[in-house]
Amino acid sequence: MKTLLFFVLSLLLSYYTLLADASQEKDSAPRHRIFQETTSVANSINLEQLRLEEEKKQIEDFFLESKRNKAIIHGLLAALLINICLGTMFYLRLRRKKIVYRSMTLLDKEIDTPVERKYKPGDIMANRKPYAAQNSIPPQVSLELKDFLALHIVNDRSWGDFKVLFSQDFPNFYDDLKASSIPFSEGDLRLLSLVYLNLSNRDLADKLSISVDGIKKAKQRLKKKIADYENCSLTALH
Repeated sequence: MKTLLFFVLSLLLSYYTLLADASQEKDSAPRHRIFQETTSVANSINLEQLRLEEEKKQIEDFFLESKRNKAIIHGLLAALLINICLGTMFYLRLRRKKIVYRSMTLLDKEIDTPVERKYKPGDIMANRKPYAAQNSIPPQVSLELKDFLALHIVNDRSWGDFKVLFSQDFPNFYDDLKASSIPFSEGDLRLLSLVYLNLSNRDLADKLSISVDGIKKAKQRLKKKIADYENCSLTALH
């Protein structure tokens, strides 16, 4: 009887043990699945982090390479600018030497072969003067003569001083006029001198203290006088 009771109790204990094991297996299956899913998510996160770090490294390498290329480009531009500046300086220096050499050559020619200007009354009174542009004073005029004309009128009192300054700038002017055999008066010489400076009729009127119409008439009379004597000279030659 005792043996039978012990056997029954053993069977019951085995049965409950099996039930407990089965229950534990049922509880451990979801846990195992959750663990696998968690592990998979963690692996995915790690892979994403690795990918992001790789992309970040690539971007950093790209910017670093861009900075290097930018520095190289700046260096090349600086070198090019320096070469342009040096080339420009060399060109200007060479050009200056050529200009100086040309000026010295022309100066030597002028010194070796001096040219004397011949002052002809007909050319002085011509409408188109070959020695000066219209409405401009010839470049040979000195500062002293310019200042004198700016401060004085050319009358009997100032004529002597004007004549001295004018002769310094234009040697042989009055000698050539006298050599033309035309009997010029002092008034004619004044008008010829101022006309040679290429002054306008208004400026001539201011300097000689007469009207513009008076200047026009005086110029016409002087032109006629010169033309008459030149025609007489040509007739005498023939």
